[in-house]
Amino acid sequence: AFATRAAGLNLSIQNIKTLLSEDNQKSFKAIEHLLYSCRSKWLEFCKETGTDVRSTQQCNEFFQLYDDSTYNKKSLRGRKSKYELFISDYPELRKEYEKLIKRLIDKKQPEGRVIQEIESFLEHHKITNVSKYLPSSPKTIYNWAKSGLIPKRITNEKKHKTGQVKEYDKKKKPGEYRTIDQRAIDFPNLENEFGHFELDTLVGAGRESYRLSLMERNSRYHIYTPLTSMKAGYVAQEIIREVRRIARNAGKKPEEVVKSITCDNGIEFSDYKTIERTLGIKVYFCKVGRPDQRARQECSHKIYRRYFYPKKKPAKFASRSTCLYQSRFCNNIARKVLNYRTPSEVFNEYIASL
Repeated sequence: AFATRAAGLNLSIQNIKTLLSEDNQKSFKAIEHLLYSCRSKWLEFCKETGTDVRSTQQCNEFFQLYDDSTYNKKSLRGRKSKYELFISDYPELRKEYEKLIKRLIDKKQPEGRVIQEIESFLEHHKITNVSKYLPSSPKTIYNWAKSGLIPKRITNEKKHKTGQVKEYDKKKKPGEYRTIDQRAIDFPNLENEFGHFELDTLVGAGRESYRLSLMERNSRYHIYTPLTSMKAGYVAQEIIREVRRIARNAGKKPEEVVKSITCDNGIEFSDYKTIERTLGIKVYFCKVGRPDQRARQECSHKIYRRYFYPKKKPAKFASRSTCLYQSRFCNNIARKVLNYRTPSEVFNEYIASL
């Protein structure tokens, strides 16, 4: 709109730039963006006149030539659709073509049939250069209706199926759960304090098997257990069972051994209220798309993946005793970050100090 007004006042781009203050340079950038968006017509104009593309005088003439009557909002959207090209070249066939598109949308024809019927319509009316007006995909006719080019309400559009069939149930609502920022406030001495656990799930190749991973942050002590499903209620019961087993081995209550649990935003952890109510332990959630907030656990998964649970190889269902053996194997590998001590040694010292 600013560029159009400038053209009406017969101002060149250079004059517009001098009129603008230094604090208002965004307006000039908008004009430059407008020139770029209609670059095809601008280059055509420069080629016809045989002048420099960057000439400010030609910019002024360009705005005068393509004023508001020709350079309207529709042309700002980009190139025309194949439907718009067809009705502009053959306006007498507009009603018949619209009727055909509406019928194809209503009948919900197979994908190959849609293109075939439009092609036969164009050939029947002896349209030259059929590929110029033929839609590239059956989904295109739905886009025409959605954008308002064809006055048609879509009620039977084929919905896209995701590759992953979710077996999950309940979902947590934003604002009802604690974030990881709240954990830093509740536990200011978090880095030097034992008893803070992190949760994650591992998925096997082809989603044929699952593992639950529970890790103590400072000792890197891992517990892996098999899962038969990723439903939130089932996963919550498995977490409660593992935490109670840790507390029972230490001879303490669960809330004395485990001070907090942090997990990602997977829907399998959405039944976190059951965990808090049963164990009396606070559950915290990382931010969406931030696995680096549980970097210690993600790095520790490499060892388990390397020996027992590769990503691209199918893994059979493992029993609890098998997963317990795998956990012991990983926990008895010395770590440089622990001053070449094993996670089992560090964790057992923590349990003994309770």
